[in-house]
Amino acid sequence: MPCHGAMTAMMTTPVNGLTLNELERRGEMRWRAEEHAWVADPDHVVRALTDAGFQEYKREIAKDNRSRATSGGIWQGLDPRTGVVATVIWHAASREAHVFIEIDGRPFEGNAWAEVDDAVLTVLAEGGGRLTLGQIAAGVAMSEDAVRSIVSMLAEQGKVRIAVVELPQVAWSAGPLRHPLASVPTPDLTAADTVLGRTDSHR
Repeated sequence: MPCHGAMTAMMTTPVNGLTLNELERRGEMRWRAEEHAWVADPDHVVRALTDAGFQEYKREIAKDNRSRATSGGIWQGLDPRTGVVATVIWHAASREAHVFIEIDGRPFEGNAWAEVDDAVLTVLAEGGGRLTLGQIAAGVAMSEDAVRSIVSMLAEQGKVRIAVVELPQVAWSAGPLRHPLASVPTPDLTAADTVLGRTDSHR
């Protein structure tokens, strides 16, 4: 489907080091689910689309009749490789611009997982920045397996740090302790209790 191909290129093609996906990751483009709009600098969004292959063919700027300040605008670009049209519409709020993006007539909206990531980070912060997977799971009403997947991705992004890995409690046999005859293998992480902490850069 053309729309899917255009979105894939737009999200993954380097944009002078930035793509829409990277703009969102850097916090320069934030999804507001309640308003179905992005909070972003329209120029950054347009530049990302342009560098992804969309060629501008329409741009209009609206100005306030009294102050003559820019109150909004519309931009459209055509990808000559696919014939897909990208549309960016924005209007200036009190301090932020609300941006609406359409690709081939379909809204380009935020990732629902971003809200889940935020929920996990919020629970972690409210818990003092150091919680177990079980505590986080209880805080976000999800299974530990689901939370384990989420925090693994957050750790890869540098948003959290896995600080401690402990063996689950086991019943040791009575008698004197002896040194193992062979080195103990690394414990299975799926059975371990992982303590997580937020990285300094996100405190």
